[in-house]
Amino acid sequence: MENKNFNFKFIDSPSYRDFKNVSDIRFLSFPQKTKRREMKRYKRDFVSEWNDTAIKKNVRLILAYSDKKLVGFLLGMLYFDQMNANINNLFVHHSYQENGIGQNLIQLYERYTSEQNFKKVTVTPLHSKETFYTNRGYAQNIYTMEFEKSLSPNR
Repeated sequence: MENKNFNFKFIDSPSYRDFKNVSDIRFLSFPQKTKRREMKRYKRDFVSEWNDTAIKKNVRLILAYSDKKLVGFLLGMLYFDQMNANINNLFVHHSYQENGIGQNLIQLYERYTSEQNFKKVTVTPLHSKETFYTNRGYAQNIYTMEFEKSLSPNR
């Protein structure tokens, strides 16, 4: 999967190392400086939360690279009992934002979930990112406050 100068890699069964690698990007998606100690604690908590064996089998990870450098990722969770998918994390390094990486990550995830016969994708975005999702066909559910998008079968 490729776009412009960016490559995308889909990971069906993320490893501890995968979670550790993406924890840096999540932190670096915000332009402000943060203390080193906060970053270490944040990375440890993120990795331990997502590397849990009970949920790991339902996690899908899509990585975005620029010249072999990891610059973004989408971490999604699949709910097979309801056939719904969720975008839990979508982050792009602040230096690479506004290049279509986030949009491509979403499109790849939507294509994958649609091919797997999932009914919809949901996300609870940061308030500042709501427009990003509405511009991509997501609508806010007034009862859950999530944004959701119905998927067409095998689109």
